[in-house]
Amino acid sequence: MIVESVWVTTEDHLQRFSGIVGSTGLSGKMISGFKMPDGFPQVKIPGRVIPLVYLAQGYLKIDHSGLAFTAEPPVPWPGAAFLNTADDAGFVVQREQIVEIKRFDLLGAPKPYSINWIELRYILGENVAEVLLCTGARGLLMKNINPLTDKLYGYLEVFAKE
Repeated sequence: MIVESVWVTTEDHLQRFSGIVGSTGLSGKMISGFKMPDGFPQVKIPGRVIPLVYLAQGYLKIDHSGLAFTAEPPVPWPGAAFLNTADDAGFVVQREQIVEIKRFDLLGAPKPYSINWIELRYILGENVAEVLLCTGARGLLMKNINPLTDKLYGYLEVFAKE
């Protein structure tokens, strides 16, 4: 199974994202854009910058042995440029490395950015790593993020228990 549009982030990145969005007034959000820290993932459009809720976007391949995420550069629309995304990110998790798959909700996230994230915790060397996943979209398809992420969560939950 391949999920063609997946966003990957971390709790720390979501906290920073929430702070940027929460500290920007309505005119900044609608007209001039957000004040962005250096290196923060963003999309630039003429006259505005908008923070990205994800660090990387790409596809997730799931097979009998495990799952693999491979980042791909976001495809800009005319006049837009994506900056500071982790276009070379990727990870492979074997089924036996999975410690836990659960839902993650960033408390206090601004309503339009409230996504039902999937928290994947897995063994990485001597430690437990964690990453947050959701299905990706843009424009009018943004309304599909939570329903499609819910489906992915259900699949991963069963997958991890097999």
